[in-house]
Amino acid sequence: VFTANAAPAALIKYSGDTQIGVVGGVLTNPLTVKTSDQITNEAVSNIGINFQATTPDGATGHKLEPVSMPTDNLGFARTVFTLGNKQGDYTITANSPDAAPPAEFKACGRLDVPYYSQLDGRWGDAVYDGAWSVWPWNKIKHQGCALTAATMVSNYYTKPRGFQTDPGKLNSDLVANNGYTSSLFHPSGGKIKWDVVACLSKSMVFDYSSSFNNDIASAYVIRKTIEDRIDNNITVVAMIKGVVARRHFVVITAKCGDKWIVHNPYTAAEEERPIDTEIFGIRTFIPSAAYPALCAK
Repeated sequence: VFTANAAPAALIKYSGDTQIGVVGGVLTNPLTVKTSDQITNEAVSNIGINFQATTPDGATGHKLEPVSMPTDNLGFARTVFTLGNKQGDYTITANSPDAAPPAEFKACGRLDVPYYSQLDGRWGDAVYDGAWSVWPWNKIKHQGCALTAATMVSNYYTKPRGFQTDPGKLNSDLVANNGYTSSLFHPSGGKIKWDVVACLSKSMVFDYSSSFNNDIASAYVIRKTIEDRIDNNITVVAMIKGVVARRHFVVITAKCGDKWIVHNPYTAAEEERPIDTEIFGIRTFIPSAAYPALCAK
């Protein structure tokens, strides 16, 4: 730890702010600060910089390497940060007795949910469930947001066992195991039976389902339930307003600041959504060593 010995230099945040990373993982870019003379703006070397982290409650395993170092001949000092084991907001502060003001970096830890796109050419053109052949939007790329979200959650829980599925395989498995509601009168195919998804994974149990009743109370319950689940490293499937379809499923992997971090099957991974995004329903699962019942055919 460095102590004061001279008049303060200017300390600025240079790069590495507002990164999103997987819990337990190393942030992609180092956190870098720069010191300079407050009058000439020239780089100042050999200024001792101390780094410290503030983490979500209960987080362990986070690490700064190094925790302190002098600035180099260009005025730079940097540290590499490993996120802890909890999703949420991390703050890393760089300070020095010989430079001011302190520089503050924000980082977001998200759950280690793998990302899949319903548009992926490996399965996007496969027929979704029993969608009618005459229906022009009968493919996974059109109808498969819930299917793809289910794939992400299933693979999140099966990862320790090394078993992974994909939207094409899961679609076939759901068809074979009565995993969709009837598509007899629905040209776009049936709806997913979430308990069958859990059954097929054999690593999770369908835990909770909730719908929005267009009132403040139900909105509060949904938001509080999401926060409680992800605080316990349980990812959440959420139904939001769609751009193409009326409803669209995404996977919530973190709450950081005033935003949800979501995997959106139709657009991108690590998408930031405002915390007040209207959520029409959620589905959650909890890990289980083995599903207690066989899939009903």
